Amino acid sequence: MIDLQSFAARGDIREYLNAPFQDDGHAIATNSHIAVIVFEAGGGLPTAHEKMIGRVSALERDSRQYSQALPIILPERPGMPCKHCEGSGLVTVTDCDDCDGDGYFCHGNYEYECLACKGDGGLIEPAPKGKSDAEACMPCNGSGVEFRTIALEADGVRYRFQERYLRLIQGLPHHKLLVNGDPKAFARFEFDGGAGVLMPCYLD
Repeated sequence: MIDLQSFAARGDIREYLNAPFQDDGHAIATNSHIAVIVFEAGGGLPTAHEKMIGRVSALERDSRQYSQALPIILPERPGMPCKHCEGSGLVTVTDCDDCDGDGYFCHGNYEYECLACKGDGGLIEPAPKGKSDAEACMPCNGSGVEFRTIALEADGVRYRFQERYLRLIQGLPHHKLLVNGDPKAFARFEFDGGAGVLMPCYLD
């Protein structure tokens, strides 16, 4: 069973990206950096938001001609633990007492950003695995490790992707990553029962 939620967004203001959905009978999950489709498995999922109808499927179709296999070779040494969740991938968020969760306070005719929560309205604390009220850490997307990019090479061309997404692909059954020779184009991945696309990364 594929964990579609791990490919979805977390806390995105575009709420329709925060959970898997179905489009034309296929199950889809995306956070706009990576997208996965499980063919003919959309039963029981909500219908795609109007802004997403046909979009992921079109990218998948456009990439079917990709033929250059790109081996996924990841470092054995894990990345540094995320400083926000301290490596657990989980956090708890509570309303800031200083501003009552508003992110600001008023004095006279002026509004001031709350210094305690830096305007967020909530205080984020690391949470141990298994804590009932914990939620996935947004900065690391629940991976527990700091942002890190990985360079992969095929036919003398270097491609760069976020490590967290390469590890998601590695966890899929009989996966393969395919590119078209352009390191600035999105990559395609295939696995038993589905496919997907992955955006490149330009940051180290």
